[in-house]
Amino acid sequence: MAPEAGVRSTSEVYMHIAMSNFYLLSVTGPKMPAGLKEDAEKTVTSKAEVIDWLKRSLDAVKEAHLAEKPNDLERKVRIYDRMRRWMGCISVSSFIPTSTWVN
Repeated sequence: MAPEAGVRSTSEVYMHIAMSNFYLLSVTGPKMPAGLKEDAEKTVTSKAEVIDWLKRSLDAVKEAHLAEKPNDLERKVRIYDRMRRWMGCISVSSFIPTSTWVN
């Protein structure tokens, strides 16, 4: 439940992060997970499920980092209506210090 109207709940915030991780990766090549529904930010609310999706998204980011080649870092990808460097897509997802909140 959201703290007040117009404010995301904790589960919505973490699902937003997980979905954003998967989306940013999807523009670089990997497909979005089949089980991740478009409305997951609102419908996935159990702590266990949220943590599972978040861990999966962070694992996917980690795998993408390990698989990247030097030339990949300069590759351009389209995000919405703008071209961005591929490395920017991968880097955005890796700023989250998971050890403090995912046990």
